[in-house]
Amino acid sequence: MKQGKHGGDIYKAAAELNVPLAEIRDYSGNVSHMQPQRLSGLNLPELLSVLPEPESCTLRKAYAASIGVSPENVCVTAGTTEAIEKICRLYSDKRANIAAPTYSDYEYFCRMYGISVKTHPVLAPADLCFICNPNNPTGGTTARAVLLEMIKTNPQTMFAVDESYMPFHVNEPDFTLKNHLTENLAVLRSFSKIFGVPGLRLGFVISGNEELIGRITGLMPPWNVNTAAQAAGMLLLNEDTSKTAAKTAKLKKAFLPELDKLGWIEPLESDVNFILCRLHGVTSADAFRKCFEQRVLIRDCANFTGLIGEHIRFSVRGDMQPLVDALGNVL
Repeated sequence: MKQGKHGGDIYKAAAELNVPLAEIRDYSGNVSHMQPQRLSGLNLPELLSVLPEPESCTLRKAYAASIGVSPENVCVTAGTTEAIEKICRLYSDKRANIAAPTYSDYEYFCRMYGISVKTHPVLAPADLCFICNPNNPTGGTTARAVLLEMIKTNPQTMFAVDESYMPFHVNEPDFTLKNHLTENLAVLRSFSKIFGVPGLRLGFVISGNEELIGRITGLMPPWNVNTAAQAAGMLLLNEDTSKTAAKTAKLKKAFLPELDKLGWIEPLESDVNFILCRLHGVTSADAFRKCFEQRVLIRDCANFTGLIGEHIRFSVRGDMQPLVDALGNVL
């Protein structure tokens, strides 16, 4: 199975358009544009001159303390992608549920390891279930009580709940599962999105199942997280993400009326930093291409299971005018 496309491929866009990277306006990825100032304190020459700490022990302990769990309940990963891959590897040749439409890497890695996949919103008997909450690409969030009841009534199923976008939710404390751990729950968290550092590749798996954490850790290469990511993680542990969430929500609210003026694009309700839109009178491929020709990247969502050429997605950034202008020239 070919790996699904992701947003944020500015390198391919710049090469195809034959322009410098700086001329590409990227709204296709779901990464915050507000990078914390404290990252400027990283001493990269020093960090790059030494090997990473095995198993990121210092960061692991500090992160566990910051969320009130034991270090034995935490595994540090090179982004959520590594976490997804390792969990799927542990469940090779089993059965998985994936509620579609959602992030394509769940299905990609499941099929890589021979896992039988059912993609629908209704829970069926399975050994593994991936849930993205808030969901990508829809931006909607499932209530914590609903998820906890699902987890409780299906003890035979391991639930991998991906909370990569949870810090963008203005009411994150009311929805996150990171402090509601059970034996059949693995919560995936990411620093890439909320802190705008996808190049560092830093994430975490949190679970009440210490055996699962140990097995995931056992599959890791000796230095899976680099020294720069480990150091950045320590700096970012106490960063107040609620300010980013509030500012993003304000930017989104100000931007939505601009979409209404276009008439052919219908934004769906979103709790996070990106917006999924249903199109009328134009295909997602055509909308993507016409924006692309203006050096503006949006996400054509046709490759998401269940979305058939009628949806696009874009992120909320500090300067939305280039996107407004590009969309205004689509029809």
